[in-house]
Amino acid sequence: MLLSILILFFLLWLAARFFRGSDIKPANKHFSPQWQADNERYPLVFLPSSYYGANAPERLSHQPQRGSSEAYFFKYLKRYFPGCVFDNLALRIKDDHYFPDFVLYYEPHGLWIDVEIDEPYSLPHGEPTHYIGADDRRNRFFTDKGWVVVRFTEEQVVRQPLACCRFLAELLQALTGDDSFLLELKTAPELTIRPYPWTEEDSRHMAIYKTRQSYLRLTR
Repeated sequence: MLLSILILFFLLWLAARFFRGSDIKPANKHFSPQWQADNERYPLVFLPSSYYGANAPERLSHQPQRGSSEAYFFKYLKRYFPGCVFDNLALRIKDDHYFPDFVLYYEPHGLWIDVEIDEPYSLPHGEPTHYIGADDRRNRFFTDKGWVVVRFTEEQVVRQPLACCRFLAELLQALTGDDSFLLELKTAPELTIRPYPWTEEDSRHMAIYKTRQSYLRLTR
């Protein structure tokens, strides 16, 4: 009799676990190759082979200094991805950390996305930044940890922030099947600013012509 009762309780426990989890969509371990095809122009998307078991970041009290474009775009990210966007998380690399510009976390699938804003040169000295090859090691570090990396140009997030948010929502839909973030963004325009990645020489030319200054005034 006791054995029968124990078996009954065990079967009830298994049934409860099954039905409790039946409405949760399992995380996709692999990605559709469609998001690996077009990295000739920004936005650039780098996918891990799998995001199953991706490394979780740390929350740190100190952060790198943020520019006006980051603060400007962060307002849009918080508006259209509420509760999913963070600007104070980092992944440890030996005795240091990599700080994403922003982290977009989709909890149902354990999906971590490093959202980066690429400026062509630094202010005020005009040193070339984010030119071809400069971020390869960093991109590889995040994808090796199971993260997705998305890189926008600074001009894209300043001139077309809604379109950038729509791009992220479409990426989430492609990777997870969840289109809920698109509900408010389905009428947003698509990105029309689609620059090619730049060389170090291109960066120097843009610094000479003060390209950044021509659009950063929009963030004031």
